[in-house]
Amino acid sequence: MNKIRVVVPAVFAIASAFAAHAAAAPPEILLKKLADLAGAGAEDCGVLPLYAKRASAIACARTATASGKPYRLVVELSGRDAYTWQGAARDERGNQWAVFYDADAASGAEASPGLGQLRCRDIKFDPDKEEVIDCTPSTGEP
Repeated sequence: MNKIRVVVPAVFAIASAFAAHAAAAPPEILLKKLADLAGAGAEDCGVLPLYAKRASAIACARTATASGKPYRLVVELSGRDAYTWQGAARDERGNQWAVFYDADAASGAEASPGLGQLRCRDIKFDPDKEEVIDCTPSTGEP
């Protein structure tokens, strides 16, 4: 009986910590980067925490792209040893980017050790995949 009293609180504490992390907000540096890339008038298609329903936010980004409008979207992913975030942005001129944030990354990016971006020729969205945003890299500047 004592084992159950010890184990149950430990399991509850772990589950609570996981749930609290999954509901955490994306890092401000990522949100700012996406807002800067998309521009002031961009459609905010949402912030999708881990395990959130993704269909309506993905529909927003697809609709904005099809109509030639700027947008931004943020999705939380489960990394190997830390949670990461992935974002997409499109500006009014049709330029598109995928932006990545990993709290544990040790890259040499100027803006932040955990922030990187990739200019995309095309972006496809799949709400059923772990990495929702699929960027086909741009081969050059416009």
